[in-house]
Amino acid sequence: MNTTIKITMSRNGLAFFIPRVAWMGGSSPRRWGKLSSMERQLVKAYYIEQHDMWVKFWAEELPREQSRIFWRRARGDAHATMRDLKRSMST
Repeated sequence: MNTTIKITMSRNGLAFFIPRVAWMGGSSPRRWGKLSSMERQLVKAYYIEQHDMWVKFWAEELPREQSRIFWRRARGDAHATMRDLKRSMST
């Protein structure tokens, strides 16, 4: 899987390459409505990446249960990525 995701902020056209951080526990992701737009973009990008890899490898549509697993993983990884990004920017 790709270890970095390109995120483009539409208002100012800036592009960020953000390294993916695996969620290993600790704080839990917030509710979808409380996420920043960047974190939402990360969740979607991580999910799509996993979905596309599945379809390419297995040549069939993603089963619902596997889709849920990928979505939860994307939510956790996006949360961990943003958490670590905020920590690194504050130091």
